Amino acid sequence: MLFLSFFWTVSLAQVVPFNQILPVLTGPVVQLSAEEELYYQLVNIRNTTCQATLTFDNATFLPISAIANPKNCAGNQSAKFRIPGSVPNGAAAIEWQCMGVDGIAVDLIMISGGSSDVEQLLVDSKTLDIVVRCLTNSTTPEHAPSVAPCM
Repeated sequence: MLFLSFFWTVSLAQVVPFNQILPVLTGPVVQLSAEEELYYQLVNIRNTTCQATLTFDNATFLPISAIANPKNCAGNQSAKFRIPGSVPNGAAAIEWQCMGVDGIAVDLIMISGGSSDVEQLLVDSKTLDIVVRCLTNSTTPEHAPSVAPCM
């Protein structure tokens, strides 16, 4: 845990381009597996494009990014993407930044089950895709995001 604190103290200031002071949750750190799908709710009232960047503690691996293009629907939307199997194991950060929004959302994660394949990650990064869907209105609780096709 001391290493993780040191990593975030030293490298987060260099990796995350904050232009204002924002809090970053440093614990508990989310434990994820390579190939796992991540789900986000986009509170996207301006219908703007967002970018997710996955940055690794292992400096051998360059950050990878994907664009979340909004759907033409009113209200919030869901976004999902899969962590490639070729990622390195260890500490990483997922940064979200949206056009016209000052600030960045950061999730600190620990990845396990990755193959740590630099060459394959370069290939995987070209096909990294964020799937965005419109959320439907519902009065019943659900565990997975509820989606409806956008026209």
